[in-house]
Amino acid sequence: MDKDLVAVIIVSDDLRYREKLNDFLSGEEFIEIAGEAASGEDALELIRQTPADLVVVCPSYNDFDIFRRIRFQNQVKILVLSPQMNLENYFWEIGVNGYCPADLTREELVSAILGTIYNETYQCPR
Repeated sequence: MDKDLVAVIIVSDDLRYREKLNDFLSGEEFIEIAGEAASGEDALELIRQTPADLVVVCPSYNDFDIFRRIRFQNQVKILVLSPQMNLENYFWEIGVNGYCPADLTREELVSAILGTIYNETYQCPR
């Protein structure tokens, strides 16, 4: 992993959504996709094995506990992409670093990644 790149792990149980995020980020010269996971458990194992700066997670309801477990076991930052923006307070309380709607554009995703990496917290402006 190049230390000038932001290493990102993408986590979603939706293969098409993971592919979409991967496509969005594949052309960014300062972002490296360090890995992908389809579940919270797979993500924890991948994070243990793969150095990463940021985990981008679109959680399913059965994976909400994953944020606490990632936070407890690792120093990696967490950006949540959620289809339900009404969970904002919950995500902030459990210690995520960034929070955005799941339907964001390529430009919004890149801004969210940089905002989350370089700031204490980040929330998409919309």
